[in-house]
Amino acid sequence: MNSRCCSLFFVFLIVTLVFSLGCIQNTTQNTGSVSSNGNIEMEVVFPKCASGTFNITLLIKNTGNSSVLLLKPITFITVQFELYYPDGTKIRYIGPMPTYLPLTDKDTLVLRKGEVIERQISLNTGWWDTGGGNYRLLVVYDTENVRTKTTRRVWRGRLEAWGYVDFGGCP
Repeated sequence: MNSRCCSLFFVFLIVTLVFSLGCIQNTTQNTGSVSSNGNIEMEVVFPKCASGTFNITLLIKNTGNSSVLLLKPITFITVQFELYYPDGTKIRYIGPMPTYLPLTDKDTLVLRKGEVIERQISLNTGWWDTGGGNYRLLVVYDTENVRTKTTRRVWRGRLEAWGYVDFGGCP
């Protein structure tokens, strides 16, 4: 190995070590609400506590009798997030706002009868204008108005699941 390759390997190793030591906090988890639209169902697993970067797990299941062509769950494109105070007031989002081209065939997947796809999504508590506290996080998988240039017909719909997450004060 040359020295450049070794240096890149050590950078990767250090980054991996930092993340494994708790910079991404996912303490005990809880399952949010379940949403269904036709033959597609979504469930989200939330951490009970989040500080900085944290992960949620998105599960999309085909409960129908035939295969369905879906747009992939893509953060900020087909999957969006909203945060609310316990009283129901929406909290201003100040995180990244990506732009994108229309989705194509490579952005689709076939979900067979009974099959579940699972995606882990990283979020950051700094994306919302908040302090510490317990908040309601809404996760939306929405393909209704997503621009596409696909050659095949994809499922169009909206699914929502929510759960409560405590921002800050993680053990």
